[in-house]
Amino acid sequence: MTQQFLTLTEAQEFTGRSRSTLRRFVEGIVKADDSPDRNFVQPTVDEVAKLKAGNQPFSWKVSTELLSREYRVEPETTAPKTESRGVAENDRLVSVLEKTVVVLQEELNEKNRQIAAFQERQREQNLLLKNLHDRFAIAGPASAAPAGTVDAEPERSSAEQGSDLRKHSDDAKQSVWRRPIHLFGWKR
Repeated sequence: MTQQFLTLTEAQEFTGRSRSTLRRFVEGIVKADDSPDRNFVQPTVDEVAKLKAGNQPFSWKVSTELLSREYRVEPETTAPKTESRGVAENDRLVSVLEKTVVVLQEELNEKNRQIAAFQERQREQNLLLKNLHDRFAIAGPASAAPAGTVDAEPERSSAEQGSDLRKHSDDAKQSVWRRPIHLFGWKR
C-alpha cells in the first residue's frame, strides 16, 4: 500500500486544523533530519538540499498516515467527515436563524396586541368625551327668542339695571364654553 501525501492546504481540509498549526507540526519534524517521522514528510532531506542549492521553491507534503495518527483522523472517513462538518455547520446556522424568526414573530404578535389594546382605549376615550360633550350641550342655555316675540317680563327701572348686574346676568346666560374664566378674583 502506497502512502498518500497531501499539501498543507489539503491537509488542512483533511484534519480540520489550521494551516499554521500544520506548518508548525511539519517544521518540528523537518528540523531534526533523524526524526522517526521524517519519512512521512516530502521532499526528503536530499531533495530539500538540492532544491535549496538550486534556489528553487518547494512546498511540504505530509503523509495521510502521519496526519491520521497525530490528529486522530480516520483516512477512510475523511470526505464524509468534511461534508458532514459543513452540513452540521449549516444545520446549526439554520437552527439559530429559525429560533431568531420564532422570537421575532412572538415580539411582532405582542406588539400587534399592544396596538390593538391602545386603539381600543382610544375608542373608549373618544366615546367618553362625546358623552361629556353631549351632556354639556344639553345643559346649555335655551336659544334666544326669535324676533317678533314679546318678552313676558316687565321693564325694570334703570337703577336695577346697573352695569354689574347686567354683566352678571349675561355671564349666567352664556354657555359653559363661552363664559369668561375668572382667576384669583380678577374680572374682565
